[in-house]
Amino acid sequence: MLRHLDGVVSPWAAASPFGLDAGGCPEPEEIPVLAEAGAKWLRVDCPAQAVARPDGGWTVPPEFARGIEACHEADIQALGVLAYGESSRAGKAVALVAPPTAQQLAAYADYVGATVGRLREWTKHWELRSAAREPARRTPPPFPDAYLEVLRAGCRAAKSADPGCTLIGSVSAAGRACIERLLALGGAEHMDALLVEVDGGRAEEEFGEALEAVSRLARAQSHALSVWVAVGESGPAPAAVEGLVRLCLLGLAGGAERVFWPGFRGDGPTSLIGADLTLQPPYAAYRTMTRLLEGAECRGPMSAPHGVRAIAFAKHRQELLAFWALEGVAEVELLGTDILRWDVAGHASRIAHGPIHVAVGASPIYAVGHSLRLASR
Repeated sequence: MLRHLDGVVSPWAAASPFGLDAGGCPEPEEIPVLAEAGAKWLRVDCPAQAVARPDGGWTVPPEFARGIEACHEADIQALGVLAYGESSRAGKAVALVAPPTAQQLAAYADYVGATVGRLREWTKHWELRSAAREPARRTPPPFPDAYLEVLRAGCRAAKSADPGCTLIGSVSAAGRACIERLLALGGAEHMDALLVEVDGGRAEEEFGEALEAVSRLARAQSHALSVWVAVGESGPAPAAVEGLVRLCLLGLAGGAERVFWPGFRGDGPTSLIGADLTLQPPYAAYRTMTRLLEGAECRGPMSAPHGVRAIAFAKHRQELLAFWALEGVAEVELLGTDILRWDVAGHASRIAHGPIHVAVGASPIYAVGHSLRLASR
């Protein structure tokens, strides 16, 4: 079970932390493949175009509903993304750099309430995002005061449509200062968790420090929040895949309770499956990470030789260590007993007892065993 760094357990702590950023709603036939990969959460866009009718009413297209229903039946939780500015009746206000008008807030609330109400049988988790996610519609970070108005309106509408739903606040392109201001204004009262989006090309040291600071701040609220992380892809494969695994591990070490991998379908460098359901190379890295860490308790960073980063986990009375070199290749010794070692692609080798010599690079190595630790060679 994953816990916050200070020991506070969230309502989601017993579940797997790993999800996929699906973008559009998945096809029902794709769901079993994703379930086998170890994904327990799918972040799915619910654009206004999918639920708005020309006559001004609301509906849910059958294919969209089938995808959400298939997630439910496969024990995968769908996180529906409800972005401000998606509703045509909101005047396409895609950038929250000024306070929204009453008309825009009413349109967003109408869109949120209609979508939550019509899918309440299949999912209870909704992300109230500050802007749409299309690359062509990149928006600047919003004014926290403006997003708070959107968050408040969306929260009221969602809870009216489904009092049992959980709400995740999500601020597009937000930095730490923006999040701090939002929480200082009382934003925590209108969400159950805070989702932080991370550029896949961001410096890992900077990301880890910023996430720990945000996690501490979120837990300090009178209504304590858990923190979720969505990682963006960056760079060519396989470096992009190795980098994403490192960011996911750093996210867990920094206090995140959900970590979303970017994309699952297509020919991108981090896609898990192709258009014809064939497994892509990143699938092995994602499945290895989810299978090894599902049900594990993250104990945070572990002491490691200079130039090496290590993160410790506990699982089923065993220890699990994930480690990699910050630059180049580092020569270390892995100490412990009953060691099973895995590379990022899922290839395993068993060693009865340490110490064993390991040459580790940017690609993370996992070790499962007892009394695990790293030493300089």
